Amino acid sequence: MVDTHSQKRQSWDQTYEELKVFFDDHGHSNVPTKAGRLGMWIIRQRNMDRPKLTSIQIEKLNELKFDWETKPEKDDKMWDIMFSHLLKFIEETGHVRVPCNYITGDIPLGQWVTSQQKLHRKSKIRDDRRRRLKAVGFLWVRDERLVWSGKERTLGKTDESWNKMYQHLVEFHIEHGHCMVSVRTLVTEEHDVDDGQEGE
Repeated sequence: MVDTHSQKRQSWDQTYEELKVFFDDHGHSNVPTKAGRLGMWIIRQRNMDRPKLTSIQIEKLNELKFDWETKPEKDDKMWDIMFSHLLKFIEETGHVRVPCNYITGDIPLGQWVTSQQKLHRKSKIRDDRRRRLKAVGFLWVRDERLVWSGKERTLGKTDESWNKMYQHLVEFHIEHGHCMVSVRTLVTEEHDVDDGQEGE
């Protein structure tokens, strides 16, 4: 009768020796998945097979600086780090409007904020993360018309143009009593409204 347990242990030992060779060559045990069988074996040890490992096997893997963190665990840790940087930004600036290109140290906080907004639009953001962001007043939509200078908000060209035309409309309404502006109505640089024909 074939001792399947013995075969599995022998197979594990053989693959471990392959990992040891990799470790000796690279100084770590983070074998990429695309490396094939060894890469997939690493994932199994870290996930599905971890509860089945003996104390000796775990000790041997630790000798090779084995990384036990799963991808979801690493993702959670990184998200928490980025969220802490967002909290620091809010504390320092008094608002949550993080510029797209904002970098603190070597942390691209602006890009992270944009990624959270995109996930929200696609309904792919986790509920717990959405609640944490909502609790600090997170802006789910970035106003692309805004131009940022350092930490202060300034009006972009689109804002200036809109405000200018709105002022023209206010002046037109004061003079004519309505907002039915004809396309032939000309606006001068001095913000005066010409006596063109009114809209019907």
